Amino acid sequence: MSKQSFALNSRLLRPVIIAIIFLAGIQTLLTIFLTTSGGKNLISDIRSRLSVENGKVSDELQAASEGVQAQISRMTQSVSDDLSAKLQLQLEQEKKATVALLESSLMETSRNMAVLLAAVSPQAIWDRDTPQLTQYVKMAHESEHVVFAGFYDGYGKRLTRYLNRKSDLVKELMKTGDGDNTLSRIVDAAKKHERLIVIEQPINPNGAVIGQLVLGVSRDSVIQGTQKMESGFNALIDQSISSVKASIDSGGAQSVAELLKRLDSIQRNNDSARESIGKSIESSSDELVTHMTLVSVISALVLVVVLVIVLSVRLLRRVNVLTDALEDLSAGEGDLTRRIKVSGNDEITEMADKVNHFVVAIQMIINDVQQLSRHTTDVVSTMHKGTLQASEATERQQGAASDASSSVAYIAESVSEESKSVAETLKNVDRIREETTQSSVISRQVRHDIEVLVTDVENTAEVINSLASQSDQIGDVLDMIKSIAEQTNLLALNAAIEAARAGETGRGFAVVADEVRMLASKTQQSTEDIEQQIIELQSGTQKAVQAINNASEIARNSIEGMRQSDERLATVSASVDNLHRMFEEITDMTSDQSSRAQSMTHALEQIVAEAKMTFEVVDHAAATSRELESLVNELDQKVERFKV
Repeated sequence: MSKQSFALNSRLLRPVIIAIIFLAGIQTLLTIFLTTSGGKNLISDIRSRLSVENGKVSDELQAASEGVQAQISRMTQSVSDDLSAKLQLQLEQEKKATVALLESSLMETSRNMAVLLAAVSPQAIWDRDTPQLTQYVKMAHESEHVVFAGFYDGYGKRLTRYLNRKSDLVKELMKTGDGDNTLSRIVDAAKKHERLIVIEQPINPNGAVIGQLVLGVSRDSVIQGTQKMESGFNALIDQSISSVKASIDSGGAQSVAELLKRLDSIQRNNDSARESIGKSIESSSDELVTHMTLVSVISALVLVVVLVIVLSVRLLRRVNVLTDALEDLSAGEGDLTRRIKVSGNDEITEMADKVNHFVVAIQMIINDVQQLSRHTTDVVSTMHKGTLQASEATERQQGAASDASSSVAYIAESVSEESKSVAETLKNVDRIREETTQSSVISRQVRHDIEVLVTDVENTAEVINSLASQSDQIGDVLDMIKSIAEQTNLLALNAAIEAARAGETGRGFAVVADEVRMLASKTQQSTEDIEQQIIELQSGTQKAVQAINNASEIARNSIEGMRQSDERLATVSASVDNLHRMFEEITDMTSDQSSRAQSMTHALEQIVAEAKMTFEVVDHAAATSRELESLVNELDQKVERFKV
């Protein structure tokens, strides 16, 4: 206590003690200021770097969002163009096939009608039966496809005059055609008209042409059917493209909205993490400043007390020696290899030894800290490389899964559109099958009517043959009457001769014989006239029978043609049924493929979501490892200032 009083009362040591206390206070304040300033600068630097990195991440995410939107727009346009091209190609193919089928059916029906009319008209042409021919023309006009019809004789002279003068098309043909009569002008104009088909059917029952049937058939049903089909296909194409665009736009908008939502979430998480890291570093810095302040104050107090004790015991020389040694130690700028060299066996020497031990302890601590810092640097570097590789791998996995999901979604859309197209084609096949069935029914009905007509014609031929046979019998009777008349005439002549021989008594008998002879002559003359008429009747009957037989042969040929047409229609119907079954199988297959593609799309979407979550976790770990690496590097720089 006396030594302390001596030190405090010493005029030599008091300024030194006061100066030491002042310097210790200044050093403590400077240490606190430097520590606080360094901590604040470190916090500011970390926050600045985090802000810069966060801005870069935001820019990259925004660019990725814009790229996704552009890719969706390009994909929408590409899908629309491909779909439009495929549907247009299919429309052209269906249009050509339908036009060919309709025109073939119309041409075959019209040709059969012309053949039938030509088969039943010879008798009316021979008889110049214009009303009957006109009736045939009116029957032809009952078909909605027939625009005009007319008969010509073998010399090209018109036999009928009936025309549908209420038809605008007929009026147009009458104005634009060339010819010496109305029907000729109409036929001339119809041959040049794209909406009409002109059928010229020769009438040759006996091998010689006795006339011609001209039939004008309208192609309006074919054109209207084609236009209706094309309009329906165009509407379907527009609807399909609009639906695809709407679906892709809707899906793209949802995807972009979800992406933007996730980007905002990532941005908020980054901001929150940045604030949390800043607060954590600031809290750690404040705690470090507090600890260093406490250590500095305690060290300063210990140093002042030690100095007071030493100065109280030793002389100023020893104090100066110790002061010089401490100044040498403090001037080393972190060189922990230097030691305080003071000889003696007093408190100053012990204090110097303690200081040297303290420096050794600090040296060992700093050495351990350096080794731990280097090891931590290696570990952090390895961890950072691993997180970078994991981040790249998850990013590639996410991209691959996203591409696969987009591809499968596109395949699912394509399969769905193909399924719709197949369903529409299946409806068209159903309509074609119904039309084929109706055509087959009509053909069978026409064949039945022709068979009935053939039966009637054969019955008529039998009646005419019976009439011819009866006329032959009448000829026999006439021959008998003629023979009787000749014998009567001969008997009358003999009677007249005998009456002449008898003289006056036989005159009355001669008058009677003369009357009998005149009656026999008239009977013979009448018999010859009747025989001539019977010969003409038999000739006409033979011609009628020949014409009827020719008509029957033509009708049989028509029946055979109708039968072949029925067989072809049956073949077409079977092919259409097979095509219908094939399209039903295709529809089932496309439905199954669409269902599987949707399931695959759902699974890939889940994979993409999991990959995104994995990428976010790995990216967060990478950011944390980068921050840890930065802090370790800064700590290593601080520790490297000490020389051990």
